[in-house]
Amino acid sequence: MTRRAARVFDGLRVRILGVVTLALLPLGLVALYQTHQVIREAEELSRRDLSNRILQEAGSQLAVIQETLGAARGLASALTVDPADDTRCAALMRSFIDSNPTYAFAGYIPAGGLMRCTSNGAVVDYSGYDGFDDLIRSGVPQFDVNQQGDATGKSVIIVSTPLRTDDAVLGLVSVSVTHDIVGVSRDGDDTPFELATLNLQGEVLASTLSLETAPAALPADMPIAELTAREGSSFVARNAAGDRRLFAVRAIIGDKLVLVGSWPVSAGWQFQYGWHIVPALTFPLAIWLTATIVAYLGLHSQVLRHIRALRRAMRRFTLGQRKDVRLSLDRPPIELAEVEAAFNVMVDRLTEAEKTMAEDLKHKTVLLREVHHRVKNNLQLIASIMNMQTRNARTPEARLMLSQLLRRVRGLSAIHRSLHTTPDMTTVDTRPLVEDLVADLAPLLSPDPAQPAVRIETDIESVTLYPDQAVPFSMLFTEAMTNAVKYLGRPEGGAASINVTLRREAGDKLRLRLVNTVGIPVSAPEEGVSSTGLGSRLIEAFVAQLEGTQTVDEGDTHFVYEVVFPVEDFARADTPLPAAAPAA
Repeated sequence: MTRRAARVFDGLRVRILGVVTLALLPLGLVALYQTHQVIREAEELSRRDLSNRILQEAGSQLAVIQETLGAARGLASALTVDPADDTRCAALMRSFIDSNPTYAFAGYIPAGGLMRCTSNGAVVDYSGYDGFDDLIRSGVPQFDVNQQGDATGKSVIIVSTPLRTDDAVLGLVSVSVTHDIVGVSRDGDDTPFELATLNLQGEVLASTLSLETAPAALPADMPIAELTAREGSSFVARNAAGDRRLFAVRAIIGDKLVLVGSWPVSAGWQFQYGWHIVPALTFPLAIWLTATIVAYLGLHSQVLRHIRALRRAMRRFTLGQRKDVRLSLDRPPIELAEVEAAFNVMVDRLTEAEKTMAEDLKHKTVLLREVHHRVKNNLQLIASIMNMQTRNARTPEARLMLSQLLRRVRGLSAIHRSLHTTPDMTTVDTRPLVEDLVADLAPLLSPDPAQPAVRIETDIESVTLYPDQAVPFSMLFTEAMTNAVKYLGRPEGGAASINVTLRREAGDKLRLRLVNTVGIPVSAPEEGVSSTGLGSRLIEAFVAQLEGTQTVDEGDTHFVYEVVFPVEDFARADTPLPAAAPAA
């Protein structure tokens, strides 16, 4: 098998694994859904089975309680004729108990609470009992338990139904049945099933356990309201004795009673409610997960590791590494092999282009440096010729004109000297530029040897200027410095000085400040030479070219000249001097 065929096969394998994974995903989801539905149906069947089991276990006691409620309602119907006749009422109650030995007691309690109508002749006053008035006002049947009946002295279940006439409750008809008759006591039985019948007050009316131990078999810390809310459901909880049991709740007799049945959480019941559902749900998920892992390993082998190698090679190339940057993948698929070849071609071409650009930049740098060097030399040659011509000049006007031109030429030469010495040869640093210009103007300060020397103080901030601003700035500084030297004076009791300050300000602006002392002139003016005002016009022209503003402050002891202009990027071409500037 050729290498190309192997790559095609590997690529096909990756695709097959991907398709299998995607195909198994809906199957796994369907399996999970079906398993979940089966479990839900099993749980629903279990709930129904538990509810039916409760009704079956409670069948006998439920029948006795319902019959007792029917007997109480029958007696209430018979008493509606004349309920206030205690003699007739008592005879009715005795006749009912004599003919129905199942029941232990029957009686009528009027709304006042004093019960005289009883089957055994007992008289009991219920008017002082807590909740009796609420019981009368409720007008609904009531179910209670009394282990020591007031009238019978036995453990009984008391069923009471209201006696109504014209929508008014006159009293309650109560019928009692003993727990022996109910037949729900199963003390000593080893069956795991436990059942309890509760009224809406949470009292246990009947239970498979004794009435004393029955509360311990109910869910711990669960009030009757919560149990009622769980009607028709089943749940696992611990009873008051601490045993973990399965409970089921069922409401009966018009939701007036609650049946609570419980079983131990054994293996049989755990089939519907235990941890067994985890494997059933996990199996289809495990199949899909295994297929996904296999697909991922294949994807990693055929795609991901090659993508990572490509990313590392691209990162090295981006960071400037050019040695051993060519990509060499290990048996990649045919698509990634094409990417590998394209990347290597790109690297070769970019590397060759960078070499060409570096050579071109080197040549341009040499040419630019040579241009600045030749311009500087030419300007120095012109300055030397003008200097020779100045020494041969016969009139003061000629000497002054030539010396001023000489200073201006030197100012331009200083610009090209700075451009020649800077690494990029495209910007000028203001600090060495100003220091060079000050040094060129120092010979103008030639005071009398008998007088103190002129002091020049500089505070220059290093700021980068492009040539389109550096040239007018250099010429402006030369003219302004020439004026400062020209009008320099020595104040009384002090020394002559010139202070030069260049600082950057907010808004990316530069402030040039020249301060010279005035007083006794340091240099005597040449005779026969008058000022032409050319320097002032040049200063105004250079300030306008820099788009700056100038201020002059002349005092008794100092002359202050300031100019503020913005520092700009290399965004404009050689800006010509304004029309106000004289021709050179």
